[in-house]
Amino acid sequence: MKTEHLQINLPVQADSHIERLMRWVADPADLNALVCDSLAVFVIHAERAAQRLCLTEPEVGALLSTVRDLTIDPESAQFLPMVLKDALEFGLADEWNIDGISLLWRLQALHSFEATALAMTLKAAWTIRTRYGGDAMKAAHFLGLLPPKATIHPM
Repeated sequence: MKTEHLQINLPVQADSHIERLMRWVADPADLNALVCDSLAVFVIHAERAAQRLCLTEPEVGALLSTVRDLTIDPESAQFLPMVLKDALEFGLADEWNIDGISLLWRLQALHSFEATALAMTLKAAWTIRTRYGGDAMKAAHFLGLLPPKATIHPM
C-alpha cells in the first residue's frame, strides 16, 4: 500500500482544536487516524445535509451569496439559519428568485452539526473557487452541494 503525506498549514485558531484532539489520543501517532476519521464524519454529514435539503442551483447561489463575506468557523457555522433569515429580510429571495421561507425552514430542520457541515462546505466553495476559474458555484458542484448533472447516454 502506498502511503501519501499531506501537509496542512493551520491557522492559529486551529491550534486550540488540535490541542483538544490531542487530549483524545494516548499516542500522538494516533492523531492521524483521528483526523482522518473526523474529516470522514464531516464529509458524510455535509453530504447528508445537502441531500436532505435538495438544494436547487439558485438556492445554493443564495447561500453562497449569504456567506461570501462572513468569517465562518466551526463555532459560528451552526448559526447559518439565522444569517439566512437576516439576508432574506434584505431581499435575498427576490435577488435569487427562490422561496426563501421554504429554504429557511429546511435549514432550521437540520441538526446543528449538519448546519455546521453545510456552512463549512459553503465556505470551502469560496476557498477553492480559484480551481474552478473563480466560480464558487462550480466549486459547490464539486463539493456535492448540488446533485451531479444528469447525463444522457446514447443507446
